[in-house]
Amino acid sequence: YFRVTFDLQTAIKWHDATLDMKRSVYGLDAANTDIASTLHNLGIVKYDLRDLQGARELYTQALDMKRSVYGLDAANTDIASTLHNLGI
Repeated sequence: YFRVTFDLQTAIKWHDATLDMKRSVYGLDAANTDIASTLHNLGIVKYDLRDLQGARELYTQALDMKRSVYGLDAANTDIASTLHNLGI
């Protein structure tokens, strides 16, 4: 909702809160697709804000986490989505 209405700072606030909650549930160093998805979504909002370095860092974190879950050379649409956004 907040991304669509261009209230991007509020979108970041909610994504950050989501990330904090997921890390408290799964563990700070846990690698899972749920956390990776939130990192990916935060990257989208950073990209919308034209914070390209921030977006790249978040996409890279998400990609690394997805590869640790699915496998480094796995053919997976979740990984492909993050690779796509890194290429934009």
